[in-house]
Amino acid sequence: MRIALGFLLALLVTSFSCATPDDGAPRYANATMGIASNFSEQWAVYTDHASAPELVKPQFPPDKGPDESPLLLAMRSTGDAFARVLVDPVPHSWDARQYFDRLFFAFGRHAEIFEVSQSIEHDAVRWVYRDRSMENELVFIETVTVRAGYGIRISYWTPSSVLPLYRSEFQALTEHWRFRDEEGEWQTRWVGLEDALSREGFEHIALVEPGRTVEGCALGEHPLLFEVPGEQGTLHLFGSVHLGEPSLYPLPDVIEAAFKDSDSLVVELDITAIPVQREVAALMETLGSLPVGEHVRDHLEAGTYRKLEEAFSELGIPMRSFTNLKPWAIATVLTAIKLQSLGYMPRYGVDRYFLDRAGTREIVSLETPREQLAMLDGIDGELYLAFSMLGFETFDQDAKDIMRAWRCGDADAIESLFVATPANRLPGSDDVLDAIFYERNERMADAAAKRLEVPGEHFMVVGAGHLVGERGIPALLRERGYEVISH
Repeated sequence: MRIALGFLLALLVTSFSCATPDDGAPRYANATMGIASNFSEQWAVYTDHASAPELVKPQFPPDKGPDESPLLLAMRSTGDAFARVLVDPVPHSWDARQYFDRLFFAFGRHAEIFEVSQSIEHDAVRWVYRDRSMENELVFIETVTVRAGYGIRISYWTPSSVLPLYRSEFQALTEHWRFRDEEGEWQTRWVGLEDALSREGFEHIALVEPGRTVEGCALGEHPLLFEVPGEQGTLHLFGSVHLGEPSLYPLPDVIEAAFKDSDSLVVELDITAIPVQREVAALMETLGSLPVGEHVRDHLEAGTYRKLEEAFSELGIPMRSFTNLKPWAIATVLTAIKLQSLGYMPRYGVDRYFLDRAGTREIVSLETPREQLAMLDGIDGELYLAFSMLGFETFDQDAKDIMRAWRCGDADAIESLFVATPANRLPGSDDVLDAIFYERNERMADAAAKRLEVPGEHFMVVGAGHLVGERGIPALLRERGYEVISH
């Protein structure tokens, strides 16, 4: 089971644990530039030499004014993520693209550029780069715009090894910058910026591909896809990974074609729905938290707690922020963080990919947030945490093996990695497996059969671990008398 549940449920935990700014009063505002920001409390913000810590002081001239560059420098409490705002005087007629062209001419030859895109609607250009003139491996995510005759560069950066852990947070912080309009009102004009950015117009800029090499599959192999014809409707059953990376896409033509012809999208949970996200956060506060005054060490054996401390230390994350969580909640948080540190992100998960493209299709959720989290709350939390940490020593290779098995549709490997791992043969594992996989498989198979009573084409996406083995959904549907065709 080790990291399998991370792929299955880490998406929920990510929406709970990722620090993002709220919509309250901004912690920084500059009237001259007409910009403001509300960093989360995990960020310390400095605007002058006197207030800055020693690490930051050298970047602030002692006599710097409030409207002089850099406007601010910020550091995350973890000490491995930073932000700054730089300004340059520019002609009032310039827009973000003209300002970026000036930066690229002056600086581009020193940079390894991984991404560059723009949104005319948001008057913003985004580039992701590493400065070759620096000896370290820092990667910058910088968004530029023009306001009041100033070019403004809003940058977030971190070591390349942990960029996947922070990228979604950097994007959220960027989208929550506020800009003052002509009436003096502050507006979050960059909301939706990520979806609006386009590569068009930057074809002349050579990009560096930072992605890892992925072991190939045999010709014709692709992720698990089944077709189940019924008297009324047809079901296309597809195996998902809930966290992914950009190189997963586009998916093979046979999968894209099945989705294109579908009338409905059936998922475990519609994680793009705002009410669902709010319910998950609320439930994690109740079901996932210990009673006031209790500490997670009170619920763990001494050896398990020591391993937990070591796991947080290795990740460089303060454990104190999580000690009020139940063991199962800590296990899912740790797994999600480790997966993201390897570059597997919720925004590239297969479920999210199809939900974002659902259009006018009916979206059907097989489960509710309460059902999913109550299931976790009902298992032996200490046992599950111990199982999870048992796999941390081989975590990197296990994750690569899972992704290769998924890409190639290797059902035997998926079953071995998700279900039949050594950890799952430990005492007490059967009850955990029943709750996480087999009982849910029965309910999902029932839901699939009911969907076949609805006329039309239906595309059902569930975790790949639910589609393999003698107790997987395809096998259960065959037992019910349905023809299940493997593509």
